[in-house]
Amino acid sequence: MKRYTTSLIALALVAGAIAQTPADTINRMVLVESTYNPIIAGAVKHSFIPEEVKPNVKKEAVSYADDTLPLTRFSRTAKKAEGVSTQEDKHLPGYAHLGIGNYTNLNGLAAYNLQFNDNNNIAFDAHLEGWNGKLKSNGEPWHSHLYDMGIGADYRLLMGKGELNAHIDATRYQYNYLTTSDFAGQTDLQASNRLNGALTLRGNIKEHLYYHVKAAYTHFGRNSHLTSKVRDVEGHLHAEMSVGLDMYEKGIASLLVHTDWINYAGIHHSNGFLAVGLTPQWEYKHADFLFNAGLNLDVNTHHKPWVQASPKCKISYLPDNIFSASLTLDGGRQLNTYTQLYELSPYWISTVPVRPSYTWLHSRLSAGLRIIDGLHLQLFGGYRITDNALFETVTDTLGTIYTGITTHNASEAYIGGDIEYAYKDLLSISASGTYHYWMLKDHIALLARAPKVDAQADARVRILNGLYAHTALRMRFFCPIAGQDTEKAIINWSLGARYALNRHITFFLDGHNLLNRHHSYYTGYPSQGISFMAGATFKF
Repeated sequence: MKRYTTSLIALALVAGAIAQTPADTINRMVLVESTYNPIIAGAVKHSFIPEEVKPNVKKEAVSYADDTLPLTRFSRTAKKAEGVSTQEDKHLPGYAHLGIGNYTNLNGLAAYNLQFNDNNNIAFDAHLEGWNGKLKSNGEPWHSHLYDMGIGADYRLLMGKGELNAHIDATRYQYNYLTTSDFAGQTDLQASNRLNGALTLRGNIKEHLYYHVKAAYTHFGRNSHLTSKVRDVEGHLHAEMSVGLDMYEKGIASLLVHTDWINYAGIHHSNGFLAVGLTPQWEYKHADFLFNAGLNLDVNTHHKPWVQASPKCKISYLPDNIFSASLTLDGGRQLNTYTQLYELSPYWISTVPVRPSYTWLHSRLSAGLRIIDGLHLQLFGGYRITDNALFETVTDTLGTIYTGITTHNASEAYIGGDIEYAYKDLLSISASGTYHYWMLKDHIALLARAPKVDAQADARVRILNGLYAHTALRMRFFCPIAGQDTEKAIINWSLGARYALNRHITFFLDGHNLLNRHHSYYTGYPSQGISFMAGATFKF
């Protein structure tokens, strides 16, 4: 599911970088595109990247510093409606989607774009997703519920050479812990609340001078793991400013300055800290090469070393529409806020605030090849060194199970590839896989939930006009640890179909975990068995 919000992310953070979801992500979530179609003023430049002709090959799966987690995560949502999408239609600014399945799986959302004029619009969205049903843990029944519900709004104003964006959203997470003790009454109705707001201004002062300014604040409050009377609260204030200068034949120079202030109240009231970052960059294009040279300089008041630095460089070779290659050297800091940890697992617990992770070096080499029209091949490999990388453990406290979060210095080497083929709108097939090799000096047991091999395959075929069938296979095999049982592999086969009745209504039916595997997406917590979801989307 893709929420229908206007992007507020600083587009000047990376000059010439290509952002893409890591290749090893296992994700049951599908993208549902909204009808939001703002009109962009031609005078506003949204990045410092000069226009260039990209080769007709699959883009490199580059992972930057915000992906320092050793474990990529699954969607929190129960069962998404795979294959459901809409096309942008300015005459249909409203959108509604509802799916219902066994385990009381719910997947609902609604969005509406109110266009005042060509330069002024506001978009609203709301969502409710989750489940409430009986699962099995070690053969014993457990009544599980997990809900994610929220509302949001985005406002955009185009004015001369600039663009103003404002965003606000409120989200409530409601869930229960797996417990076998008398504490069940205290752990059964857990709730977390998040309030997020941001204001962004960007544009160009002159034709060759660009700017971007952003301020954002997130309030995240969660109940204590044993009593609902104590709240653990995190406040996160973020500010950034960037400027870029287009020197034409000499390239593009840019500077990003950003700061984060994180403060805690309740349990972790005395562990706030300040983090400041500085990223100068220079981008230059010559013949078939694109060069990007920069530095991530980070300063913090949280722990030693107080000053950290990592590269931000990339060389791309784009000779034609058949072949491409790139070498990336990157790094940087991940704050590990409450919001980020909740995405890792709703059931996470930590007795102290989780320290930020820092990637000193993430080197990646990739090459793409268009074999024939519609057939693309990509090979990649990389190496990453991270301080305080996140790892998950099973934590049992007085009979209540939690996803424990701990940090440890780690290195990772990986190699993989993917291939995809598409023939018009009739058929599309893709497959990918990644092999991971982990290096820890001690505490090898932390690798129990680290992926050894990630693989996935997808296929989609048009049967009739408006009728599509799709299937997917997701697999994750975990690292074997000497002296203990290996975590059971995650193997999820899904199958579904969708039918567009007309431009307004689309019906869908999906089945998940059709092999009825008993694995765990969240550490310590069982997954659903065979499940189905049916529903419809409506544009209005």
